[in-house]
Amino acid sequence: MFHSICRGMGTAALLGLCVGARADQPAIYAPSVLAEWHDEFRDVLSGHLARYRESLSPGDRAQVELLRLYLPQDGEKWPFQFQVGYGMLEMPVASLMFLKDMAMAEAWLKTQQLSPSTLSDYMGALRHGRLSGVAPARRAPLAALGVPADAANDPLVLERRNDTLDKLLLFLIAHELGHLLQPGALEPQRRCQHKPPLPSCSHEALRASERAADEIAVVLMLRVGFVPNPAALLFALQARYQDGDAAPTHPVDADRVLALRNAIDQRADAFARATRDPVQGLVRLQELSKSLKDLADGLADPGLVKHQSAIARTLEPEDLLPRHTPVPTLRPGLSARFASAPGTGYHRGELHVGPGAEPLDMQVLWAASPTTGTAQIVLNGIRGHWTRSVTTGGRVTYVMDVGGDLYDVSFDGVPGEQPVEGFWRSRSDPAASGRIILRRASPLTRIKV
Repeated sequence: MFHSICRGMGTAALLGLCVGARADQPAIYAPSVLAEWHDEFRDVLSGHLARYRESLSPGDRAQVELLRLYLPQDGEKWPFQFQVGYGMLEMPVASLMFLKDMAMAEAWLKTQQLSPSTLSDYMGALRHGRLSGVAPARRAPLAALGVPADAANDPLVLERRNDTLDKLLLFLIAHELGHLLQPGALEPQRRCQHKPPLPSCSHEALRASERAADEIAVVLMLRVGFVPNPAALLFALQARYQDGDAAPTHPVDADRVLALRNAIDQRADAFARATRDPVQGLVRLQELSKSLKDLADGLADPGLVKHQSAIARTLEPEDLLPRHTPVPTLRPGLSARFASAPGTGYHRGELHVGPGAEPLDMQVLWAASPTTGTAQIVLNGIRGHWTRSVTTGGRVTYVMDVGGDLYDVSFDGVPGEQPVEGFWRSRSDPAASGRIILRRASPLTRIKV
C-alpha cells in the first residue's frame, strides 16, 4: 500500500503500509494506553495469523511458519505503520489503536446518520498539519471527530465497530502475507531501496507487487470465510492521507482500487456463499463493489482530488465535528443569525464560474463589527476570508482569499437585508471571473450542518 524507510528496521527486508508523507505524527496515545491494549491486540492478531496459516497449502505454510508478531509501543508509529519482513510482522499498537478509533467513529457516524466525510477530512487535516496546535488528547480521532465517550454503550455501534475492526485487521494481515507468498517479492524492493536505486529498479514491478498482495489478501479472506467490507474505508482513509504526494511505488490510486474491486467481484458468489445469509451477503458485496468504484472514480478525477486537497489545507478543528453535509460549513451563532445591519450576520449565496457550470455554494459570516469589513467564508467547502479594500462612489470592493488564492470582489453597496449581486475576478488569472450573489439567511431557516 504505502512504503517508506521505517525507523528502527533494516530497509532491504521490508514491505508494507508505511506512509512516506508525514509519517512522523506526534504521539496521541499515552504510553499507559498502549501498554493496556498491547496484549489484547496480540491475542486477536495471533488468532487471525493462526487462522490464515491453517488455510495455506503445506508449501505456502512453510514460508510463514516462522513469522512472528512484533507490536512496538512507540507512540509515533501511526497512522499506517504496518510492515512485514523476513520472519517478522510489525503491527505497532499506536496504529492499531488508530484503526480501532476510526472504526468506532465510522460506526457511530453511520448509526447517527451523520456524514462520514469527516473521517476523510480528519485524514486530510493530519496530512497538512491542521491539528498541530491542538493538544494530543484532542487530536486523537474520537475527540477530534466529536464522538461521545459513551458511544460504545450503544450495542449497534459496538457491533459495527467490532465487525469493521476485525475485518480491517484480517485484511491487513492477509495483505502482508501476500507479500511473503509472492515469489521474489522482496527483490524488487531491495533494488529500489538501494541508495542510489539500482539500474534494475522497476517501479512498475513494485506497483504490481502491491496489486498482487491485495489479490492474495482477497483470496485468503475468502478461505477463512470473511468478506473484506472495510477495504473501501481503509483505502479511502489512506488516499486522503496520501493526498496525491505518496511515494510513486505504493500509491492508493484508481488503478489499485479497481484491481482490488475486480478481485472481489470475480469471487462475489463464493464470498456470498460463505456468509450466514447468502442473499444479504451478495447485497453487501454489491455495495462494497460500488463503494470501491466510487472511490476509484474520485481518485481518477484530478479536479475532485484538487478540490479535496484544497479543503484539507484550510480545515479548522471545528470542521471535523459531526455534520450532515458532505463538505465543511460555517456554524453561525444566534447573534450572527439575528444581525440586521449591513455588513453583519450570516449570508448565503452562490459564485458563478461560467456558462453551463453549476454555481458554487458560498457562505459568509461577517465580523461582529460592520466597520471592519471582514468576514469568514466557505466556498464549496474551502475555508477563506475577505477584507474590504476600498469604497468608491457606493461601490465596495473586497479582497477574497480562498485557500491562498486571491480574488477581487465588488458590490454596489455593503451586503445587507436585500440580495446583492456583485462581480469577482481572479488576481492570478484575470480571465477567470463571473457573478456573485449574496442574500442574508433568515434567522428561522434551518442551517444544515
